[in-house]
Amino acid sequence: MSNAKFDFEKFHIGTYVMGPKTVENLHDMKNAGIDIVIDGGFSKELLDEFDANDMGVFLSHFTPTTKPIEEVESSVLSVPDHPAIWALDVRDEPSDADIVYYGPVCEAVEKASKGKLFAYVNLYPGIVFDFEALGERNYEMKNVHCFKDYVEAFAKQCKVPYICFDEYVYSDNYRTDPHLAAYHTTLYYHNLYHCAEVCRAYGRHLWIVIQANVHNPANYPLHEYEMRYQACTVMAFGADLISWACWSPGWWHYNILDKDGNKTESYDKLKHVNEELHAVGKAFERYRNVSTYLVGFSEGTPAHDHITTFRVPYPDLPTCKSVCTKAFKNVSCPKDCSILVGSMTSKEDGLSEALFISDATNPPHYHEPFEITFDTVGESAVTMYKGTEKRELAKACDGLYHIEMDFCQGFLITLS
Repeated sequence: MSNAKFDFEKFHIGTYVMGPKTVENLHDMKNAGIDIVIDGGFSKELLDEFDANDMGVFLSHFTPTTKPIEEVESSVLSVPDHPAIWALDVRDEPSDADIVYYGPVCEAVEKASKGKLFAYVNLYPGIVFDFEALGERNYEMKNVHCFKDYVEAFAKQCKVPYICFDEYVYSDNYRTDPHLAAYHTTLYYHNLYHCAEVCRAYGRHLWIVIQANVHNPANYPLHEYEMRYQACTVMAFGADLISWACWSPGWWHYNILDKDGNKTESYDKLKHVNEELHAVGKAFERYRNVSTYLVGFSEGTPAHDHITTFRVPYPDLPTCKSVCTKAFKNVSCPKDCSILVGSMTSKEDGLSEALFISDATNPPHYHEPFEITFDTVGESAVTMYKGTEKRELAKACDGLYHIEMDFCQGFLITLS
């Protein structure tokens, strides 16, 4: 599937629920690094402003639930042909039974718009398959019994270039309950790992919706490093579209704007994180993820709890002590630390390699910085993209490259 307006090969940052439909709010979003808004109710004048700022919308409130496909096509034809309308948000969190219907809907959106639009579907998070926690088989999942089967059913039925799901790692009392924090982090890693597997198998982009807000109002707003941790983690699994929930109150608490449309303390945090993500994303978008390794995660460490605290029978995620690829050798971290290593290859030639490495030692708790070491095969120049910093690396006297990993941080390493 191709699209006349949206570039699937670029790195994007989106958000849900714009709030005030004003030019001032749009410019605040642009300044905070947002380029996609998932919402509805836009005037032509505001859409013009989106387009002038190289931003676009996934138009929501377009919900063709169980309509005949002919009616879906008619509804698509009624959507204004505007360069800022990039996609139609046709469904949020469908069951596996619903997915069968949305395959033809996705085709109808592309056909009726003559390739100018695509259908946007966001899938359930993997927590819906935690039957013990939910107490029953919920959400009308009739033919699938795990998250991987669910996203694979979507890949088979819906011929769109992506798989998107939401995963909210900061739920309940995660700050005060270590077991609960480990449980939600386990979900995060398992669901990303399995969705990334399906994306590779079916040639899809991995998209995800993560939190700028918090679930429990008794908690306080997210720290900047908690936003950064979520984003760096998903990029280690290859995600190239990250959407934040929410810009304005749509669900939950401590969003970027309050109910009166005023910026909260979260605005500057998100702006800074998004600035870092876009700086890395310009290089990141040249590569595609081919595998992700869990390095460390030794028994007895918090990281080990973060991949094993799960209440349903799930296969253990594979871990290793170091990573070797064709171009990188012995990518490793200290014994009591853990990292995610996303192995990537160039979209241009499929040969040049890169790594996206993120901290997984004990999120979201503070720990001292630690060193990641590695070597390379051959004499390629090694470049690090870390936040807004771009730096050429040189080997130390021990013949290895050394990079300091801060807590909840991530960075990209390229070879040239």
